[in-house]
Amino acid sequence: MTGPRSLFAGMKFHVHKRTLARDKAEELIKEHGGEVVDANAEGRILLMDNQRLEKHADDHLNVEYIYECIKKKMLLDRDPFMAPADWADDDDDYDQDEPEVRAKRTRTPYTLPEQAAMLQYKLDMHLKLNQSSGCHRKFWTIAAAKRITNRTVESMLDHHKRRLVVLTLPQLREILTHFKGYAGDPDEDDDDDDEAPAPRPTKAPLPVERVKALRMASREDVPRTVAPRKQPHRTSRERRVPLDESAESEDFTDEEVPPPMFSTQKESTRLKRSQRSSHSSGSESDVDVVTRPKKPRVSARMVLSDENEDESDAEDNDDGVVPDSQQSHDSAATIDDATQTEESQAPITDAADAQSASKRSAKKKAAAPSPGRPKAANSFGRIVPRHKHTMRPIAVPGVVARPSELAPFPMPAPTTPAQLRALRKFMFLHSGMPDEAIDHALYSSCGNPVLAIHYLRGNLPLGCWTPDDDSWLYENVTVTSLTLDETDETLTALVEAAFRSAKPTRPHPLEMAVERLRFLVRELSMQPAPDS
Repeated sequence: MTGPRSLFAGMKFHVHKRTLARDKAEELIKEHGGEVVDANAEGRILLMDNQRLEKHADDHLNVEYIYECIKKKMLLDRDPFMAPADWADDDDDYDQDEPEVRAKRTRTPYTLPEQAAMLQYKLDMHLKLNQSSGCHRKFWTIAAAKRITNRTVESMLDHHKRRLVVLTLPQLREILTHFKGYAGDPDEDDDDDDEAPAPRPTKAPLPVERVKALRMASREDVPRTVAPRKQPHRTSRERRVPLDESAESEDFTDEEVPPPMFSTQKESTRLKRSQRSSHSSGSESDVDVVTRPKKPRVSARMVLSDENEDESDAEDNDDGVVPDSQQSHDSAATIDDATQTEESQAPITDAADAQSASKRSAKKKAAAPSPGRPKAANSFGRIVPRHKHTMRPIAVPGVVARPSELAPFPMPAPTTPAQLRALRKFMFLHSGMPDEAIDHALYSSCGNPVLAIHYLRGNLPLGCWTPDDDSWLYENVTVTSLTLDETDETLTALVEAAFRSAKPTRPHPLEMAVERLRFLVRELSMQPAPDS
């Protein structure tokens, strides 16, 4: 027997990390001379809880082995602390051997219909199949209350998190095809017939044979007519069948006849001239009843004449277009000619008719066109009245209006307050900018109105001149050595050299930098000389 402090001397142990009393077991091993090593150390004894033992070996022991050895102060046999054998000994009561170790897994695996029900519930709640946000515990609590499946809230939450979300979208769609309904549906216990029962008819079926007979009879009796093609510029009305014709084919009642789409034209109560002549020979009462017929309307629309027009008419007006005043005279003359032709066919019987005829003849003589009427230079052919559907528009070349060319700046650089106010007003009218922006533009351009108006209109970069840019000019150009006699070419060359050596902080145009340099030279020349 060994002492209590050297009970496990020379022995190496490793306690499994999921052992319940791991820290206590390691302390006892160290107190009794043992060594706690890594799991991969050679010659170590692996200690773990009884339910985790899977291998029947002398180096895989129950952690109770440590406690029992310390309790009895001796090393005990390892066999009772090892895992049981894979197969038990044969027994007379059993025909075949069975494993003694219980199955580790106790959960029933999810079936495809259960997974499909969970995915279908996500679609019903307006979520995507592969969407994980929104599927929290409260979501599956509501699903369990509705009996989407027969699983618990924790089970569905864990299965969705570990199994369903990690799948791809085609795999989820394949699972969704196995959906057969929710577990809480009322017709869950019914027969699993794929075909739904046919709905009962709400009305009795129509007598098919009778309908066919009526259709055949109607086709034989009534001839089939083809409606003419409708023109795009005309509205064709349906032909109204008289009552005696419709009665032969089919029996229609007043209720079945549809109302007219357009209001029918009222019948004229006036008589024709042939009827009027017959009535004029009768009694005076008949003559009083007859009213004067309406003159036929002649279209006065002006169109281009045809090529086969009368040669005599073409010789009169082959050099120009008839003016508007002459068009009105020609249209009035055409109307009077048509009226006179009809008047000549029927004799005049009343004094009133004779008087009106004389007035019309006088009107015709007054409306005769003058032979010396003006003609246009460009000839488009003679214009004569035609029907409205044959009217052709006359092409007239258009004239483009050009704006008056104004000088961009009708005033010099301002030198007085009045000139400055006038320049501000001019720049406001041409740019629409307020006075503050105009003052800023004039300062940035050193009073040059050309650059200022371009700056306000957005034709120049938006960067304006600042004191930092003045410092850049003083550093790169010897401003103090320049005089007012310097030419523009000299100043431009100096600024270009400064641009090549060191660019300014803002992208100023060359013209603005030259104007600023000239302004600084002018300011330095106006300053008094320093006292010596």
